[in-house]
Amino acid sequence: MIIVCLAALTLFSSCGLFDYFESFDTEKYYKKSLKLKVDGQWVVGMAAVQSKSSYELEFKSPGKISNISLRTCSDDEVLTPDTSFWQIFKDKKRFEYTYKRTPLDSEKCSGLDIGTYEKGTKARHSFGSIYIAESDEVMPARLECGKSIVKTTGISVCQNAAGLIQRINFDRNVHTLTNKRSECFLKSRDQKSFEVFLAPGECNFYFIDKSSGELHRFVTYGYTEVFQEIHLE
Repeated sequence: MIIVCLAALTLFSSCGLFDYFESFDTEKYYKKSLKLKVDGQWVVGMAAVQSKSSYELEFKSPGKISNISLRTCSDDEVLTPDTSFWQIFKDKKRFEYTYKRTPLDSEKCSGLDIGTYEKGTKARHSFGSIYIAESDEVMPARLECGKSIVKTTGISVCQNAAGLIQRINFDRNVHTLTNKRSECFLKSRDQKSFEVFLAPGECNFYFIDKSSGELHRFVTYGYTEVFQEIHLE
């Protein structure tokens, strides 16, 4: 199983965009504020989806889009207005895109990261990530993220300010797999309910039911800085 690094700090530092877009600070973890429409459903910043061959996407940015960055574990692409399949609305804040997974994507990649960029020193950039469940990630959970309580299957995502506490619950005893980042750790008293204080940036937690072999992936993102918020009617 390949873990895709999705922190905005890491993702876009190699895109060659910072000389062009002046207001981005690479020392900060920005809130993922891009409005994402994945197969007809709107979310903000982070979306968890089940695996399939393609996804119909629409993005809404707070600023007028000048460039778009799209990254998987196998491809890093920057789209500009002269790109042949550039499909953007007249207000220059919405963008439509069909993400078709390549065989390598389907085998090795578990997500897609998007960045929209606006020119200028007061530019309103925005970022978002789509997390795709692996075939063995099927175990259900109940996620408490901020004010929301939702039931999830296979994969859960949660974004909030770094340092805040969140919780994920299971209907059975589960075991956790070691996290590679020392800042990413969980607390649990009964092996069914786990609390996490959000570390800056992204953490990936994996839970396994040893009797069935079912997995659940819990992706958290703690932000330290916020670009202009957006709202969609």
